[in-house]
Amino acid sequence: MQCGEGGALVINDMSLHARAEIIRDKGTNRGDFLRGVVGRYRWMDIGSSYLPSEILAAFLTAQLESFEEIQHRRGRAWQAYHSGLADWALRSGVAQPTVPADCTHPAHLYYLLMPDPANRKGLLAHLAARGIGGAAPAPRMIIVLCGASGKFGSKQSGAIEVARRCLHRSVLVDRIALRAHHVASNPSSPKMFRRSSANLGSPRCRG
Repeated sequence: MQCGEGGALVINDMSLHARAEIIRDKGTNRGDFLRGVVGRYRWMDIGSSYLPSEILAAFLTAQLESFEEIQHRRGRAWQAYHSGLADWALRSGVAQPTVPADCTHPAHLYYLLMPDPANRKGLLAHLAARGIGGAAPAPRMIIVLCGASGKFGSKQSGAIEVARRCLHRSVLVDRIALRAHHVASNPSSPKMFRRSSANLGSPRCRG
């Protein structure tokens, strides 16, 4: 679900609504001016040019109107990966996503944590040979998000260490929506892991 450069902010606290509108309108109370509440608008707060075009807004609105259907399809595809790869992952020492019992997830993407960098390289090559989107996370971005630089928050040594251990083993399978119909209709045998002569690293990780 996307609309290019732009998006929607969903909040559950109406006390934040007025400020959110000001921040969206370059830090001004232009919204009040357009509604006739004030005679002129002025700077009120920090802000930027967050307004999407009307075409992009319409594009996103159509998707929001079909939100339940879209998320249902994405969820089916995500679950097909999760269930279809479970036995292979267990045999191969591959970690799958963990979803706490009291949580839900948006099925944004599916990831696998390979045993080591060599196996990750082999899996990425295997996916690429079959035209399936797979990617490795950007190392620098992950470390920054964990606060290693101190620029975006306090340093969290534990989180940084976990990130560093996982960085060179992670694979993001990012075509959930595009492959939803195929994978959901073939949950027992996801095409991307059918046996082939592709090099998947060590024998324990052959699909």
